[in-house]
Amino acid sequence: MEKKLGVLVGASPLGGECALLEKLIAQENTYTIAVDGGILFFLDKMISPDEWLGDMDSFQEENYFAGLEDFEIKKDFLTRIPTTKVSPIKDDTDMELAIRKALDHGCTEIQIFGGLGGNRTSHTVANIQLLMQYAKKGILITLMDETCKMFVLHNDSVEFAEKSRGLISVLSLSDLSEGVSIKGLYYEYEGTLTNDRALGVSNHFCNRKSRIAVENGSLLIIQEY
Repeated sequence: MEKKLGVLVGASPLGGECALLEKLIAQENTYTIAVDGGILFFLDKMISPDEWLGDMDSFQEENYFAGLEDFEIKKDFLTRIPTTKVSPIKDDTDMELAIRKALDHGCTEIQIFGGLGGNRTSHTVANIQLLMQYAKKGILITLMDETCKMFVLHNDSVEFAEKSRGLISVLSLSDLSEGVSIKGLYYEYEGTLTNDRALGVSNHFCNRKSRIAVENGSLLIIQEY
């Protein structure tokens, strides 16, 4: 079965990752969702997402359009985007609702932009929890920004090519992650990791193939460019 990518764009500020984001949106077999204030990226670029979803608490339409010379064009553009407005009184974040929507549309992998940093640290932590929740279901979700990308390994393994560069950290989200194996990185390791000690922080690639695995537990993998 051909893989379908879900691209979700949240409200956190975007930087150098925009070029990659635009490239992914332009690809076939991609379903794109603007998550609440993430619609600003699409309005600024005049790119239409497949859907705009949220309780709209991080997009103030009046403030955005005030003073814009082309506000009529952009207002018309906004009205043409399929929109799902949800109640602000709910158990799930807008991002989790967007993940479910992407899965409903057949996405087998999801990349989230605009889900790290910004002025809502609580949402960053909540998004990391979402990585863990869906990793346990066998669904790969990656959080992206211009400085790093992160994903969760749950009872699984991942390999990296020789050309991989930068820092990589391996942190346990479980109380105890057993059967952890780190091979081919500068610091190799076999054993257990816990979520109260940052033993796996700031490892790095060293021009060889590498592999990270965990037999029982969840690891947060953070690649910093």
